[in-house]
Amino acid sequence: MYLPKMIQLVKVGEETNQLDYFFARISEQYVEEVEYQHSRVQWSRLLLSFWGSLWV
Repeated sequence: MYLPKMIQLVKVGEETNQLDYFFARISEQYVEEVEYQHSRVQWSRLLLSFWGSLWV
């Protein structure tokens, strides 16, 4: 369920007693990933609409 990178960051945060910092980094990475995936979906929709309109 959790990405290996996230598990590793939590382990390092525990070892260095900086969990707050690493949770903030994980949060930023998830936000960036969601925004990236959202933009890909939007482009896919746009392209599908464009190609669909050519066939009508």
